[in-house]
Amino acid sequence: MWAIEFNHEGFMDFQALLHREGFAFYLWDGKQPKDSYRPKRGDEIVVIYRGRNRVTLYLLKSMEPTGNNIDQDSSIDDENAYRLCSIAGPIAVNHQEIKFLDDERLEKEPNHPLSSYATTQLWHLLEKTCELDTPATTTSSIGERKEGKEPMQTWYVRCHEIDGSDYLYQTCSSREGAQAIVDGQDSKDALYEHLYVTDKIIEDKDTE
Repeated sequence: MWAIEFNHEGFMDFQALLHREGFAFYLWDGKQPKDSYRPKRGDEIVVIYRGRNRVTLYLLKSMEPTGNNIDQDSSIDDENAYRLCSIAGPIAVNHQEIKFLDDERLEKEPNHPLSSYATTQLWHLLEKTCELDTPATTTSSIGERKEGKEPMQTWYVRCHEIDGSDYLYQTCSSREGAQAIVDGQDSKDALYEHLYVTDKIIEDKDTE
């Protein structure tokens, strides 16, 4: 398993593209030698964003490099442009739950996968969290459309922070489940941010 850690701006751009298109392009080590270590087709990749009060995770699967030119910089090798397809997310956990990643070298363009220990711990965390909520992920919605079924209604819990930024916090398959997340918000967190429920996809906003 691989892990990418974004800053706030990079995460907002990634999340907006993923929820608008259902996948994201990612330029992996674009200025590194061609023989540098990169993901293979089918490898799982976890995107990590550490917010003020919690950590947001996405689980994705890497496809083959597209070979498409997604950057005008001629020094970048376009063969490193990957298409990443969503498996699950967003998944919210607290900072303490990912303490096992402290010894890992997390960065925006890693040239090596996580250790076997960190991979195992991360899988356990993802499985436990997904079992608690069982969100309607992008992949399940796509499967329902292929089978000719009406896609399940998806409810979105969004977070509006005190600095004006507004982003997707978690997806749920029922309004009741989404409202339970809002109702369970820690009172201390509520001083800095506001969780709310909507059934509409909203473009993520960030402050300048």
